[in-house]
Amino acid sequence: MKTSGVISAISRAVDRNPANSARRARRPSRERGQVRFQLLLQATEALLLERNPDAVGLYQIAERAGVPPASVYHFFPTKNAALLALAEQYHTDIRALVNAPIPAVRLLSWQDLLIIRHERAVEYYNAHLAAAKIFLGVHPSWEIHQADKAYNYSASESLFTYFDRFFLMPYVQDPRAKFEVTYSIADAIWSIAVERLGVITPQYFEEAVTACAAYCRSFLPDRVPPRESVVEAAARSELLTLNQ
Repeated sequence: MKTSGVISAISRAVDRNPANSARRARRPSRERGQVRFQLLLQATEALLLERNPDAVGLYQIAERAGVPPASVYHFFPTKNAALLALAEQYHTDIRALVNAPIPAVRLLSWQDLLIIRHERAVEYYNAHLAAAKIFLGVHPSWEIHQADKAYNYSASESLFTYFDRFFLMPYVQDPRAKFEVTYSIADAIWSIAVERLGVITPQYFEEAVTACAAYCRSFLPDRVPPRESVVEAAARSELLTLNQ
């Protein structure tokens, strides 16, 4: 699923409750407003590096951005609207990173693809600790919780497609639901790491990979051959693109 599909899924999940539309960010269409909007998101992110989401308010965002509080209210009716807008940006960035081209020589087994995507997700969280606090800490709001569920849903829906593109996959009943469980497993383990240590350490990365792979073996054989196109691409040292 393309990035636009992810944002649409997030929007649908958040808008299940009509009252939520009044609590979402007002995204500007003009360039000047877009610059101000990004400035406020950067200020929100900077605050999250220093404190927990529940300790961030609109006045603090205004002060950090160096703008009048009225400017913040113009875009964000509530602090959760600011956090949700930042969460949507993070989801877009994470999606782009985990779906970046992969060296074909690294795709000898389905476990390899699982490890690569976990590596990239952890790389992003450790480089953007504010994102880790929002997604792997206690969810600041119902809206963000729903946005994260929508992201995991869309990501799991596309993950089996990637597996099937690169490997001779067997039949899997309801693969979207099964791969959605793998995202929940990884998130749960990484949440412990973020809560205890503030980052996802190699130990917790390995714990998540081991747990997710063990679950996947409940519906996948341990060995699934790569497709001939992957083997040929590996022989030519090519990159394989996920988004097509």
